[in-house]
Parts: sequence; C-alpha cells; structure tokens
Amino acid sequence: MVEKNPISKETPNTGQSSIEFDGKLVKPNKSGFYKCPFNCGDPRYPKPKWKTEKGFRQHMDKCPNSPSFINSKLEKEKNDLEIIERMKSELLTTLPYKIGDKIIYVKEIIVKPTHVQRGDRMVKVRYEAVKDFQAREDEIRTIDIQYFGYIPKDINELKHYLVFNGHVSLSSLCQTMNEAKERANKEKESYQKDCDFASMCR
Repeated sequence: MVEKNPISKETPNTGQSSIEFDGKLVKPNKSGFYKCPFNCGDPRYPKPKWKTEKGFRQHMDKCPNSPSFINSKLEKEKNDLEIIERMKSELLTTLPYKIGDKIIYVKEIIVKPTHVQRGDRMVKVRYEAVKDFQAREDEIRTIDIQYFGYIPKDINELKHYLVFNGHVSLSSLCQTMNEAKERANKEKESYQKDCDFASMCR
C-alpha cells in the first residue's frame, strides 16, 4: 500500500510541496501541476495531472501503475487463489466424480455467431447466434475452478464455478443419455422461443 505519510518538501519556485511517491520524488511543474511518475492513464488521451497536493495524494492511493498498488494486487490474488484451492479440495471430497469417470452432459454449440471477422474488424451479421444443443458423453480429464477474481462464500456457491475438461459445468450433467437428449431438445426449443420473442419485439 502507499505510505500513509509520504515525505513532503517545499518547492521554492511554486510554494507547493514535492512529494515522495513509491521512491519517486514528484515535483510540480512550472504551471503548478503534479504528474504521476508511473505513466498511468489512457495512452489515447493527454496524461492526467493534478493542480493540488490533496488531489495528487488521493491519486497515490489508487494509482494502478504504482509498485505498491501492483504488489498489493498480486498479494491479494495469491491469497485469493490459496483460499479457492482450499475450498476446491473440500468440494472435491463431496463430489461423486473423479478423474477417469464417464460423464453425460448437454453441450451448447454456436453454429453461427452474431459477429464475424471481416478484414481487421468484427461485423455484426445477426441479432441472435444460431445455437445447437447436443447430448454428449466424455471421460473426465480435468476438474477445475473458473476463477474470475471473486471468492464464493461457501463450497455450495463454488459448485457454480466448477468445470470438467475446461468447459462442462456441473449443472449440465445428466444421469443417462436419454435424459441428456431430452434436455438438449428442451433447451433448443427454449432458446428458439427466446429468439422468436426478441425478433417480434424488434
């Protein structure tokens, strides 16, 4: 984290303070503006600047390019992953599935996407994607957690992030192939109804 009371030194020509920020001494320019020494901001626009010391100090606490912020973020991600791994180990002991088992599931397939690549850009060619739903059988090769920076509150919630073979969710599993085929047909019909309704609303 950023030092709570960073060193401040008077700058004679402006009367404003020079501020030490993560090992860098930031001095106001001739116009009295502070600029971040870590090159933050959108490169498409002029670099941000701050007229007051108070405003710049507020930026110091959240600058995404500062070493202290980056280190804090990496440390948090490491701790979060450790928590996720502990929860995953606990969850796996409660599941009736293991590597090598056979699973039957419904797979959603994008037959025609809403956008296609034309030259160097993506072009929208239809309002809704054309999808198919198929019953599949496969052997479990991997069991992972899709981690998106959010820590579930318990292992029951963690089940929503569990995937087999990188793409099969726990909720898409079925007990038999017939059950999977019936479910695939229902999901196909339901999706088509949603597309027809959206088309009617347009």
